[in-house]
Amino acid sequence: MSSVEGPRPIKIVSHSLHAEKARAYLWRQRPDLAARLTRARDYRLGEWILVKPALTVLRLWKLRRITDSQSHGDAP
Repeated sequence: MSSVEGPRPIKIVSHSLHAEKARAYLWRQRPDLAARLTRARDYRLGEWILVKPALTVLRLWKLRRITDSQSHGDAP
């Protein structure tokens, strides 16, 4: 049994784009574990403030690709 298979909530903390991708990956690979995901503090006030709008657009675009590929049964 790995450490994430215990009874505790699962938090994925990283740069917000990377954490969101990891959450999507966990949902695809292990929905039973992903159901225990809880939000962590990905964004800290002022962090990456100048590039945050561009990163948000990129994140939404990448998540849309993941969602679209899942609904069509393709690999991302």
